Amino acid sequence: MKNSLGTEPSKRGRGRPKLEGEPSGVKTLDRALSILQTVGQYDGISLSDIAVTMDTSPASIYRFLNTFERRGFVTQSAETGEWRIGIEAFRLGSVFARSAKVVEHARLPMKQLSELTHETANLGILDKGEVVFVAQHETHQPIRAFFRPGSRSAAHSSAIGKAILGASGEVEQFHWLNSYPLERFTDATLTDKDGFKSALRDARRNGFSIDDEERHTGMRCVAAPIFNVHNEVIAGLSVSGPSFRVNDDTMPDLARQVRQTASRISALMGASHAG
Repeated sequence: MKNSLGTEPSKRGRGRPKLEGEPSGVKTLDRALSILQTVGQYDGISLSDIAVTMDTSPASIYRFLNTFERRGFVTQSAETGEWRIGIEAFRLGSVFARSAKVVEHARLPMKQLSELTHETANLGILDKGEVVFVAQHETHQPIRAFFRPGSRSAAHSSAIGKAILGASGEVEQFHWLNSYPLERFTDATLTDKDGFKSALRDARRNGFSIDDEERHTGMRCVAAPIFNVHNEVIAGLSVSGPSFRVNDDTMPDLARQVRQTASRISALMGASHAG
């Protein structure tokens, strides 16, 4: 029997073979993501149609939708009661779209940078008040930095964050500074606006920025911006490592190597000026 969408209901929910020993939490997550995917297939879909499509009770579906709505992943029309994908899901999709091409072009240069410097190379993009790490090439040093791709860090305490913001326009910087707090993580974290603006000016003038143990005590990082075909800053490249290796003696060479690699990636992205 067809539902009000004019389609045959899917039996995916009960037709999917269960994995042996699959934890109940994983099954719950799988169902939640299936609901989100179902909502994403339509411009608007009712609770009853989702339930028919998923072959699950409306009450069970509603509990998931209520959580998704609270987190901004779906919205419900006050007029029709239909459910649609929300801004948070769109935002996450936008993060992927922005990062996919630059990751593709950056992989080989990042590997070469990491091998040249013997430190971990990181690629990140700015998402609201945070840097999202989208790729990494890890060094084989026994003591090393590690940022799992997909993890986030406050932009103001990140060399990548400061590199991106430093290369942004004054309007973007003003908006950012008035939208996000400068939270303290270590004794070295920049927590006053004047000091942070000075760091952004230095980043713009020098073409690179430094995280001087501002996020993690004992860890330093140097980063440079990456530009696209429109000469807009879209990402940042960094190397990071313990402060006993990334020190005042090694920093000038590391900064030069990071800048050169970021310029190379920018050129691959089509930028006509690459910092």
